[in-house]
Amino acid sequence: MMFTVNLASEPVALLKRIRLGLIGLAILLLLGMVAMTAIGLAERRALEMETSRVAQLSAQRSEVEAKLRKEGLVLTDASRTAISAQVTVANQMIAQRLFSWSTLLLQLERATPGGVSLTSVQPQPAAGLTLKGEALALERLTAFVGKLQETRPFHDVFLTDQRGQQDGTVGFTLNVRY
Repeated sequence: MMFTVNLASEPVALLKRIRLGLIGLAILLLLGMVAMTAIGLAERRALEMETSRVAQLSAQRSEVEAKLRKEGLVLTDASRTAISAQVTVANQMIAQRLFSWSTLLLQLERATPGGVSLTSVQPQPAAGLTLKGEALALERLTAFVGKLQETRPFHDVFLTDQRGQQDGTVGFTLNVRY
């Protein structure tokens, strides 16, 4: 015959499980702290790199402004805005690898009726393209606007300026999305 006697005041098995659970929780917390530290270090490195890049850009800007002053040129806020807009347009066009000036000019040539000549084709950041030119008569300008609206890649054709000239021709400016 065998007797089992438990002299412990608390159940030992339960205490062992609680101790193991606390150890596991401590390990998880430690791993979490290590992960958060690693993330923090990565963010700090990224911030340092960005700060360095901003400092480089600032130095380059100072160099450019010094060269401009040396040449007697002064950048105003308006000219900076205009240059920034032109750079934005250029960057957009570079990003569009499939953009083809020859295709654009060919489509413009096909859409331009006789008696209308284009003197300027300029990309604009918000408007797409600005077209400037002259027409022999108002009817020919109207035909050109209609033809642009019907031509597939062109849309939202808007006549922004129209002026009669002394020689009887009509000068115009159009904004066209392409």
